[in-house]
Amino acid sequence: QLLCSALLLFLLCCAYGCAAAAVVKPLPEKGQGAWDAYTVAVEDTKSEDGWEPIRIGVYPGGVSVWIKSCANMRAPTFGRSIHSYCSGGYRITPEKVQMLNDIVAEGAKMHSDRLRVKRVKGRLFLDKNGGKDFKKNCPNAVARLDYLQKGFPNVDFALFVGPTVTREHPKICTKDDKKRPTSALIKVNTKEFMPTRYYFRLAAHDIGHGLGFDLDVFKEHSLMREIPLHLGWVIAVLESNIVKEKVREHYGCPDISTMELEGRDKGHLFENYVFYPHIKRHFAKDELMSTDLERPSGMYYTNLTLAVFDSMPFYKADFSRAETMSWGRKAGCGFIKGKCVEWGISRFPDMFCVDESYDLHCTTDRTALGKCSLQFLPWDYVQSEFNYFPRYPRGSAYSDWMDFCPAIEPTFETSCEFGYEREMPGSIVSSTSRCLKVDFVRLRNKGVMSNVKGICAEVKCENGTLKVRYKGNKNWYECPEGDSIDNINGSVFDDGRILCPKYADVCTK
Repeated sequence: QLLCSALLLFLLCCAYGCAAAAVVKPLPEKGQGAWDAYTVAVEDTKSEDGWEPIRIGVYPGGVSVWIKSCANMRAPTFGRSIHSYCSGGYRITPEKVQMLNDIVAEGAKMHSDRLRVKRVKGRLFLDKNGGKDFKKNCPNAVARLDYLQKGFPNVDFALFVGPTVTREHPKICTKDDKKRPTSALIKVNTKEFMPTRYYFRLAAHDIGHGLGFDLDVFKEHSLMREIPLHLGWVIAVLESNIVKEKVREHYGCPDISTMELEGRDKGHLFENYVFYPHIKRHFAKDELMSTDLERPSGMYYTNLTLAVFDSMPFYKADFSRAETMSWGRKAGCGFIKGKCVEWGISRFPDMFCVDESYDLHCTTDRTALGKCSLQFLPWDYVQSEFNYFPRYPRGSAYSDWMDFCPAIEPTFETSCEFGYEREMPGSIVSSTSRCLKVDFVRLRNKGVMSNVKGICAEVKCENGTLKVRYKGNKNWYECPEGDSIDNINGSVFDDGRILCPKYADVCTK
C-alpha cells in the first residue's frame, strides 16, 4: 500500500530566481528506488463545475531500470547495449536521474497549473483493449505491474520517462473513452540536459505533445483542416472559436481565424503529413509549441497553445496563466499575410533583420544573444513568394523554418542562461540573466569585440518593477520601460547605456 509521505520541494531555477516545483512522492516499496514514481502537486482548489487542475503522475522507470542494469552490468530486455547508458557522457547516475526528475516535474507543472480536466474517479486504468494499446504504442514504457493491473492512484495522466542518446518524439500510449490522452512516453537525452529554464520548457514542450498536441488528436476532434495554396501546395491549420479569438487578439488582426501549422505539402496533408505538429515558427517563433530547433528559445506558454488545448472537449484552459510573447504581438494583418522583408527592407524591424554584420544582438525572447541569419542562397533554392531581396536571393536557411525570413538566431554558446561569457563581451551568464539592448558601449578590455549591441544582465521582477545588475557592478538599478541606465561603468565598462525593455518582454507570468 502506498502512503503519501510528504510534499518534497525541489528548488528549481526558473525564469527569475528560484521557484519550487512541489511533487508528492509515495514511500518506496521493496525493490524501488527513490526516483521510481511521483505526482506533480497541484493547487487544492474546488470547482463548482467539476473542472480541476490535471494531476500528472511521473513514472521514470525507463530511466531507473538502467541504474539497476548499470550496477549489474547487464542490459535490460529492451533498448540499447549496456555501454550506451553506463559509460561516457550518456552514463546514467542516481544524481543525473534526480536532476532529470526535477526537470520533468517543472515541465509537467507548467501544464497542471494551466489545464483543467474532469478528474478520474478512483484509479486511472490503462487497460483499454486489454492493455494492447499501451503495449503497442509504447513498448519501451516501463510501468509497475501492480499499477497496470490495479490502476494508477491519484492521477489523471500517467507520464512515462525513458532515456535516449538522440532526440525522439513523444508518444501517446493510451486514451480514454472520450479520446483524452491518459498516458504518454517522453525520452530525455541523458547527456544534454541541466536544471535550467530551457530544459524545463523543453520537457513541457514534449509533455504538451503527450497531452494532446498531436496530429491524431487534432483529426479526432475536427480541429485541423487543410487549405489549398497555389501550384498545388497545401497547408494545415487549426480552427475553433477560441483559436480564432486568441490569434486575432495576439496578432491584432481581425481578418484571421486559423492557426497555421508547420510545413506544406502537395496533395493531401491528412494522408502525407510528415511533420510532428507545431505552430508555424515564422508566426510564433518563441512559443512553447512552435517548431523546436534545439537551440535556446523563450518557449512561452501563451494564449495560442492554451487555445489549442481549450478547443479539445476534455480540457479547460486557465487563460489567466498565459505568458506573453513579443513575437508577432499586435503586429497586424501584414505580419501574417504580407512579406517580412520587401526590397531588402524589414517591414518588422523588431523581429526580422537585414544586418549583414556579425554583431551580436538580443533575440526577441531576451534569452540569448545571436546573429542575423541573413545569408546568400542558391538561385533555385527560393520560391518567388519568398524572394525578399532584389538582384540576389538571400534570406535565412531552410532549416530555420522561417520561410527564409532572416531573424536574430541564437546558439547555445550565446545563451544568457548557460552560454560562455567569453563569447559575449560584457555579459553575465546565470539563470536570472536576460538580454538587454545597449547603446554607445565602450568596454574596458580593448582586446575583445567592441561593437556590442546587447548584453546578458541579471534581472529581478518585483511588483511591476524591473531591476537590472550588469557585469562589473554590484548594485541593482531600476529600469523603467522606455528609459535607460546611463553612464554604465565599473570593472568591465567605461561608458554606454542600457536600454530598458518592456516589462512584459522580460518578466513573463
